[in-house]
Amino acid sequence: MIHLPYTIGTETFRVKDEITRRCVEIRDKYQFLTDKTVSNSNEDDFLRALLRRHPEAETKIRGGVDHFEVDKDPTWDTYCFWAVDEEGERVKFSYPHIITSLRPD
Repeated sequence: MIHLPYTIGTETFRVKDEITRRCVEIRDKYQFLTDKTVSNSNEDDFLRALLRRHPEAETKIRGGVDHFEVDKDPTWDTYCFWAVDEEGERVKFSYPHIITSLRPD
C-alpha cells in the first residue's frame, strides 16, 4: 500500500495517526507545566503550520498568532491548544478537527 505524505510545515508524516501522535506529544509536554506557553521553536512552527490548515483558519488566526498555549478547555475539562494574539486574546482549536480534514500532499 502506498501512503501519500502529509506535510505540516517542515515535518512530513506518512499517515494521519503520526500527526495525531505529534500533537499529543506537544500537548502532554506542556499541560502540567506552570508555564503552559509552547516555547520550543520547532513545536511552535509545527502548530502554526497546522493551524493554517484548519478549515476555519481565518477565524482562528484573525490578526495573527503571538504564541501558543496548552490549557484546559473549561467546557470539556480536557487540555487543548490555544492560539494567543498580541493582546492576549485566546482562541482554542481542535487538532483532531484539523487532522480529519487533511488531504495528502
